[in-house]
Formats: sequence, C-alpha cells, structure tokens
Amino acid sequence: MYVVIIVILYVLTNGYYLFISAGLSNKAKYLQMRRFIPCAILPVIPLAVANITNLPLALFVSVAVGVLWSITYPTLYFATNHKVSPEFSYHLDFVFGLYITCLLFCLKLLGAVLGPLQTFWLFAITLGEIILLAIPLIELGYYIFYGVCMDNNTMALVQMTYFSEVVEYFNSIPLSFKIAIFPMIAIVLAINFYLNMQLMTWNFTYFGLAIMIGLSLFLVCYLFKPSPRKSRKDFNSIWRRTGIVELWLDEKEYLEQTASYASKKQEMLQSFAIKAKCKYADKPATFIFVIGESESKDYMGCYGYDKDTTPWLTEQSKNDNFILFPHAYSCHFQTVPVLTHALTEASQYNNKKFFDSYSFIDVAHKLGFRVHWFSNQSYIGSADTPVTILAQTADTATWVKHDLTKQQVDGALLDFLPTVDPNQNNFIVFHLKGSHFNFIDRYPQSFAKFSEPHKYDMVSNYLDSVRYTDHILQQIFEYGKQHLNLQTMLYFSDHGAEPNAKRSPVFSGFSSLRIPLFVYMSDEYRRLHPHVSEALNNNREKFFTNDLGYELICGLLDVMPECFDEKSCLAANNYKFNLEDLFTSLGQIKIEEDKTLN
Repeated sequence: MYVVIIVILYVLTNGYYLFISAGLSNKAKYLQMRRFIPCAILPVIPLAVANITNLPLALFVSVAVGVLWSITYPTLYFATNHKVSPEFSYHLDFVFGLYITCLLFCLKLLGAVLGPLQTFWLFAITLGEIILLAIPLIELGYYIFYGVCMDNNTMALVQMTYFSEVVEYFNSIPLSFKIAIFPMIAIVLAINFYLNMQLMTWNFTYFGLAIMIGLSLFLVCYLFKPSPRKSRKDFNSIWRRTGIVELWLDEKEYLEQTASYASKKQEMLQSFAIKAKCKYADKPATFIFVIGESESKDYMGCYGYDKDTTPWLTEQSKNDNFILFPHAYSCHFQTVPVLTHALTEASQYNNKKFFDSYSFIDVAHKLGFRVHWFSNQSYIGSADTPVTILAQTADTATWVKHDLTKQQVDGALLDFLPTVDPNQNNFIVFHLKGSHFNFIDRYPQSFAKFSEPHKYDMVSNYLDSVRYTDHILQQIFEYGKQHLNLQTMLYFSDHGAEPNAKRSPVFSGFSSLRIPLFVYMSDEYRRLHPHVSEALNNNREKFFTNDLGYELICGLLDVMPECFDEKSCLAANNYKFNLEDLFTSLGQIKIEEDKTLN
C-alpha cells in the first residue's frame, strides 16, 4: 500500500509541475523527475513507521498544508502570467510542500509519545500549522479579490505601509466582519488542536523513534536553516526559495539596499558640482514644491470636471503666472515607486537606481538653499521607506505627529510655515495626505460640501478631499507670496485614484495615473528667467510623466547638474518627449494605451 501511495504522489507531483511550468528544457525536466522521487517517498515514511493505514483527521490538516504550499503560488502565477511569460518554474514549492507534510507528520507522531509534554508540544505545532495554512489562503484570497497573483508591487505595499494606514483600513472594515473574524480564527485553532490531541498513539520501537527524530532534525535544517552565504540564493533554505517567500525577501533586500542611500550620499556629493545661471531674485527667495497624494485630475474642476472641486485653482488657471498641464501622468500607481523616481535622477527612461542617484534636495543644497521637508504622511523610523530616507537629507525634516484616535488633516502642515526664515533662500517641500484612502478622514467634516458630514460615501468623500487640497494649496501659496518672497510653486500628485473602485495593489487602469500638474512663476522670476517661462508655456500641451520631476525642478532652479539630460526637462525648449515616447508602471505600459486619448 505504501508503495502505491509513493507512486501516486510522484505521478501527481511531477505531472502537475510540468503542466503549470513553461519553457523547461529536457534537462530541467529530467532533473525534476529525479528530485521528486525522494519528495514522494519521505511523507510516506512516518506513516509506514507508525503503521498507519487509515489517515486520522489530524494528519489531513498536515496534508492540506503541504498541498496548498505545493500548488498555490505556482498555480496562481501560472494563471496570471502564462500568456505573457515564456519561462517560469517553481519546483521548490512542491519540494517544500511534500517535505513540510513529512515534518508535520513526524512532529505530531512524536508528540503522541511525550506524555506530560504532549499538550504543550501539540499546541505549538497547531499554532505553527495554522500560520503555515494562512499564507497560501491569503494568496488565494488575494487572487480571488484582485484577479492576479501577488507580485513585487504587493510586497512593496505591505512592507512600506504605515501602521496608521493599517488602523485606518481596519476601521473602514464593516463592524460585523471585525466581530466575526477573531472568533473564527479561534474556532479553527481550537478544532485543529482538538484533532491533534485525539491523534492515536502508535506502538513505537526505539528504531522507529530514532527514524522520526532523525527525519525531523534533517527536515528542520533542510527546510528552514538560512545559508551563511547571503550572496548566493542557491544556498538558501528551501523555505526561503519558495515563490511567495522569495518574493517577500527580494523586496526586503531592495529596501535594505535603498537604506544605504544616506551613507553613500556624502561620498557622492563630493564630486557633485553645479551653480545657478543667474540670481533668483533681488532678495532671499523661496521655491515651494507640493507633493499631492492620490489626487486624480479626472475629479478636478480646473481640468473640466463638472463639479467645482477646485475653486481656487480654477481661478488661478486664468492667471498668466500659473500654467496647468493637462497631460501629466504618474509613472506608477503606488507612492514609493513614484517618489523614488520623481525626486531623483532615476526614471523609466534611464538605467539609474534610486540609491545611486542625486536628488533635487542635493541640487538645492549645492545652490545654497535651506531645504525644509514638511510631511503629513506617517513616520516610523529613519529606515522607514526610501521617501523617508530621502526626506531626512533635508536641513529640516518634520512630520505631523499622528494621533490614531483622531483625524490629522493637511491643515496641520500650515503650522510649519512660520518656522521658515524669510531672510535666506528656502526650498520648501510639502508632502500632503491629500486624497489617500480613507477619503472621509482627509478633511475636516465642517468642510464637507459634496458629502454629508460624518457619512461614508466613497465618491462624495473623495470630492471633498480634492476640494480641501485646493484650499491647502491656496493657503500655502498665499503665505509664501506674502511672507517668503515666493518665486515658483510646483504641484503634482504622486498618482491618482478611482474612488468608485476597490483599492488595488496592481494596475487597474489609467484613472489611477492621470494626475494634476501646475507651475506658478512670479513676475520677478519670469523677468530673470524668461527662457524657462517661455519653455513651460510652449510645452503646456506636451505629455509628461512625473518620474521626470527631478529634471523639471532643475529646470525651475535654472541649473544643469552633472549628467543632466536637458531634453528630459519640461522647462526646456528642446524637451524631447511626445505621447508615443512615454511609459508608466515603470516602463511596462505605454501612455498612448490610455483610451481617453482617442
């Protein structure tokens, strides 16, 4: 009987693996045929040693863990990518699935002979088993909800999400679901623990016990022990090389590389030499850059939306000192990938990486500006996200203190303006919370116009958040003009949003990419930098992606740093990009695919 089980396991594993893989050479197929032989044998050994012929329910749970780990990520990757990826193979998911089944069998059967320690031992195994079971179930739920498997975008979003955003998202979940979810988890845990406690004893021999212990020790080391050779993924444990775990670790490694940005920056700046082409103003001047959040131009009155969501900006669009650009797009649909490109030399159109690039803050510093970064985005620590790392290179980097028990709207940022010294050249960055989900929390409820105060309505709440951002932009502009000798003010959003749609960590359409972009230039600035003013006016109908934000800021500062590509600068008369040249989703999708352009 055990031989029959081994043959069935081998045939099913090898057959299904070949079915959901692509581009395998004959050599690779032969290699996996050999590799799956011990994988099929090992789970049967504990059953044979314990003389188990009828599988008890407790061991069925272990089988479920193994099966789900074997097939979930490979199957979902196949379902998502088989039409576009010529080659992929996730054989180690099958290896891990079969071996983890064997390990769980051994550990449970060992627990049955531990006497007084049995309860503690089996509870620990039960808890670990539930955690292992939860991971592929989350993957399945994600696929059902979004229609694609998890990818790097998903992992980046999870690893760089602030705790306050998690709290906000949890608060938006229906109360009935929140009440039910924890008892459901407790019930599943209790049932599995009960089944494990009912596991039959087996008439073991010392030889059989030695086999169980030996298998357990081998599998724990083989499956989970990390390799000391971090530079070689091939030497990592099987667990770390399964599809979903490797995806998580790859993103984690990228963030760790990014964290080296600050330490490398001082060395990079020693050879970074630039200077302004002329003075900025007759007295100390201020440049302001406002980074919006999740604001789509599709819902802005100044861009033709049928509701007056932007009364101030609509009025300013008639002012010759303001230029509104109607064809601006985000380079991605998530904040961190956007800003690591928008604020540095790195873009979709060159091969530079964030942690090897100069930022606009470096340029401003070299020109003698005092740089201030004021943010209403959450802050956790110095290695929080690449954006935080970049922000901390400013002379002043200040975050609004968040109280999770109440709203913290962008109006709190206005309190930072009086701290700026008007007797020196300043470059001020405001990073808004803007229209980030949950929309109803982005504006004071006394400010509600399109929605009823305290009433949850996705679209109406979003419109009110857009209107409140318009108000904040007005307040920043007027203070800068009256008190700080404001010369230019630049605004664009990191990406857009579609308030009708469910939140998605994958590309869900161009509605999340069409963004506002405007530039204000004072009369004095236009007089001293007529070529910049002329170029921006000439390019107002040109297409733009915000990963070219670094070049635009350099253009407004009227400098040409080292390795600067002037033809990528919207503020230059020789700006080279047309619609057919531009991409989004970090080079994966062409802007001209936006159907609203036809």
